[in-house]
Amino acid sequence: MATEKLTVAVLGAGNVGGTLGRKWIAARHQVVFAVSDPNGKHAQNVRGDLGNSVVIGSVADGLNSNPEVVVLAVPGTVVDTLIPTYAQQLDGRIIMACYNGEATEGEALLSPMRTLGTVLLDTFALIPYSQVATIANDPDDAPPLFLYNESGAFQAFAPHDIDALLDIAGNRASSVFQVELRQLGGTLARQPEEAMAFNCRHAHF
Repeated sequence: MATEKLTVAVLGAGNVGGTLGRKWIAARHQVVFAVSDPNGKHAQNVRGDLGNSVVIGSVADGLNSNPEVVVLAVPGTVVDTLIPTYAQQLDGRIIMACYNGEATEGEALLSPMRTLGTVLLDTFALIPYSQVATIANDPDDAPPLFLYNESGAFQAFAPHDIDALLDIAGNRASSVFQVELRQLGGTLARQPEEAMAFNCRHAHF
């Protein structure tokens, strides 16, 4: 079955935006990196990994590329001014974002997005660690096959690691059914050792 190719505007090219953008490009989606400085460090890193053919422009360039999906991979303080400035270009788009911090600050930063138009799905909420698995929005019913799950923690996840992961997971003969990468740190890393049964709080991924 053919997979629909999407145009994705990734706002930000750092650890989160750069990683997501690279994966979508590897899946042959059309990706535009939209950054505050197209010649800055993060943009240069992405260009060095993907070559000069990669599309990197301003935020306005990215949103004017008529994307179906917009990914907010920028600091929360930037979102606060970005949403009202580009509200018209964001209207009608699928917006993906993730916030890891204080609840009251997160609500304030996310509130402008909830006023852009009719909300089809809103999963932004403060959740306990025991519900982290719900982020993937997996169905309640188990798939009709037997699965073996394994996880690991990393301090870094470089572009060559992404390439290796895609080479393996993209090969049907590997028997890999699903791969999920989560960025850790932030609030999770600040929890006391005895606060929860989570022994990888110092890992980055």
